[in-house]
Amino acid sequence: MRKYIFLLALIGIFLSLRLINLSKFPLYIDEGIYINWAKQFFYDKNLAYIGLQDGKTPLFMWLTAYFYPFFKNFLLSARVISVVAASVTIFSWIIIFRSNKLPKAAVVFWLISLTCPFGFLIERMGFVDSLLTAFSSLSLMTAFLAFQRLKQDKSWFKIILLAVFNGVILGLGYMTKTTIIIVIIAEILVYLFWAIELWGLGKKKQVLKIAFYGLLSFLFYRELVSYLRVGGAKSYF
Repeated sequence: MRKYIFLLALIGIFLSLRLINLSKFPLYIDEGIYINWAKQFFYDKNLAYIGLQDGKTPLFMWLTAYFYPFFKNFLLSARVISVVAASVTIFSWIIIFRSNKLPKAAVVFWLISLTCPFGFLIERMGFVDSLLTAFSSLSLMTAFLAFQRLKQDKSWFKIILLAVFNGVILGLGYMTKTTIIIVIIAEILVYLFWAIELWGLGKKKQVLKIAFYGLLSFLFYRELVSYLRVGGAKSYF
């Protein structure tokens, strides 16, 4: 219980420092573009995919529009989403470090993230990149936890849950920014080379679990990505 309280305290400190004076610094041009798309979507749901005209997938703009009623300010809505996404990134990597029994490294990572000037600027602006990094980090965390369970030959149930979660996260990541493809390719290559090694060692049951994990993740990822082929998002809310 103590470690969870400590983790929540780290995330709380990070959020409290990042949320200070969030709307006090000037609007950057890219923020203006994303906020304009979010505003158009908020008032006309038929414009849900307006960003695709510029090659931008729409999830960040959808979230900005969704949370606008809470803040009554599109800029503040976008920036709060970025800060919360940054805290999710911190959470993901702390879990990865602690799973590797490296609690001191987790604290060092938190301190670097907290004090890095570049992060302090970028993670407080309404860019899609902070949300993309959050989904990428969550996916890597999930893949790492799945790797541990597959390596230990754990039950199918947890593997199924992790596969579904990873597929959903990757799908949401793609709907945020298509460059998450880099993460997808990296995960595929890691599991492919590991499966080849296990097959050579005669551990076919583990290879089957890896294939099942990858297929299930892909199915859920593909289902979410298919939303980019529809013409409106009235059902999104």
